[in-house]
Amino acid sequence: MSNMSPSLASIRDRFKPILMSSDKIAEHLEITNLSSDLDEAEIKEFAKHFKVYKMSAGDVLFDEGDPESYMGVLIKGKLSVLKQDAEGNLQKISDIGPGKTVGEMSLIDGHPRSASIHVEEEAFVMILYVGRFNEILLNEPCLGVKLLMYLMRLMSARLRMTSNTLAALS
Repeated sequence: MSNMSPSLASIRDRFKPILMSSDKIAEHLEITNLSSDLDEAEIKEFAKHFKVYKMSAGDVLFDEGDPESYMGVLIKGKLSVLKQDAEGNLQKISDIGPGKTVGEMSLIDGHPRSASIHVEEEAFVMILYVGRFNEILLNEPCLGVKLLMYLMRLMSARLRMTSNTLAALS
């Protein structure tokens, strides 16, 4: 591994993917909102683009400011979303349960991570790297459009929730 801090090292360097067939990945995708607009053939195609990682409690999926772009789909376990406050202390924003996604903003905008994701309970996470996402957009445009629409709806819902929270605070 390079001399980067562990959180800045690539997920590929920190964790070894586990073997899981694309059919099994497709089964996991079918129970998420991510596949709600996809037909069976599209889910199977989408599944081919994921790697699956097993992580232990205390592991860090990514830290706020990390540059690597990928999205995670939690299969099993529990993740925490953390954000640094003005003093640099981590504050828990929310918990993430199975079937939910994290890190999707980086697929769209390529910016460093806006929050940290830590593993609370042993977790299995399916990872879609930005390169594979771009392959879908180029080679499977119908699937790509459906995925982009899902991500836009998800980010819009999260922005509305944040706006409502901020309005309630003022």
